[in-house]
Amino acid sequence: MKRIFITLAAMLSFSLSYADGPDAESFIRNFYQNRCFEDYQFLESHCSARLLSKLKKAYDYEGEGYAVWLFRSGAQDGPDATKYDIVSIERHGDWYIYEAYDFGILFSRSIKLKERKGSFVIKDVEGFVSVNPEQFAELVKSDDYVIVDVRTPEEYAEGHIEGAVNMDYKSDDFQKIVRKKIRKGSSLAIYCRSGRRSKEAAKVLSRMGFSGYELDKGYLSWTDALCTAKAESIALFNGRDLQGWDFILADNSVPASNVFYVSDGIINIAGQPFGYMYTQKEYSNYILSVEWRWPQEPANSGVFLNIEKHSAPLPTCVEHQLKAGDAGQFLALGGSHIEGVEWVEGVIGRKERIAESSEFEAGQWNKAVITVKDGHITTYVNGVLQNEATDLAKCGPIALQSEGGPIQFRNVILTPLE
Repeated sequence: MKRIFITLAAMLSFSLSYADGPDAESFIRNFYQNRCFEDYQFLESHCSARLLSKLKKAYDYEGEGYAVWLFRSGAQDGPDATKYDIVSIERHGDWYIYEAYDFGILFSRSIKLKERKGSFVIKDVEGFVSVNPEQFAELVKSDDYVIVDVRTPEEYAEGHIEGAVNMDYKSDDFQKIVRKKIRKGSSLAIYCRSGRRSKEAAKVLSRMGFSGYELDKGYLSWTDALCTAKAESIALFNGRDLQGWDFILADNSVPASNVFYVSDGIINIAGQPFGYMYTQKEYSNYILSVEWRWPQEPANSGVFLNIEKHSAPLPTCVEHQLKAGDAGQFLALGGSHIEGVEWVEGVIGRKERIAESSEFEAGQWNKAVITVKDGHITTYVNGVLQNEATDLAKCGPIALQSEGGPIQFRNVILTPLE
């Protein structure tokens, strides 16, 4: 009888809310405030078949039922049993993120809606929301969240966010450890190295009744943001001209301005003749972010790091390869020494990528984030870790290469590291 009353009350409130047309926020508020998720009949008439299947699979009790806790915090008790209301609703396309209190515990959910016959169908629900480092930093300042590092113990030992507990998502007993160490219904703030494992872990944790936030792009984005906050970034390219750069070409009869020039705020490099443009200043210990694309056919180019000696067409340095299909490969040029790579005179030493190509098609912008710290070089291409190596040289100018075909660069940003 109680369940029927809830359903009728909910339907009445919906009809009143929709007098002037369907309103998603009113739907969500009524759905939560009237606990419509507790009414199976309502769910079956307002959820997609896919979502109903998901709610059945997540139901971890004997008999038939739906995991209705996916719509709430999952808390069985809390600091204030009377505090149960919606705080805010934010729209992101078809998805709506609602923040609410449940037993006085603040949590959030992402719910996907589709309009149907003057009302809405719930297409999907997720318990974790991805946030950027700045938003994550605000969350972890609060005692409302348990900070969970889902990386391996070895990664955790190398560095982690203060206050985080380590629970290896890849371990066989991950769920067992979570149930043992974290009270069900707790709000979590989770992260991994690059964001992949934490997104997978978020799905598992949602099914276990947890909710919270996930650090998009992981601990790497956290440390990058931290470094940026500690040191002012430097735009190596000012967007107007090539002030601060010098040029070397294999064919000195060709004016450098014919090969390297700025158009519409973008560096254009012709590709012929071979050569490079390099910074007039030397740099050490930094994060270099650079974007590039092929305006025509995919070709060849590179970013030169720790230049020790200038020569045409190639200096002595480590090249971060940008050649189409090989971006992220490291080359030891002109006698430069990369630890673990055998150097033979007249032969370019190579350190292959450690992941499959993560490049985009010609015409699309790619991004490399290269960290140089005490000679150790790490690179991420479009967010994917592609290489790590140690160069004997620890500083030098930075250069962009002309090698074979047209290439464009923009947003060449250097952030000094302490």
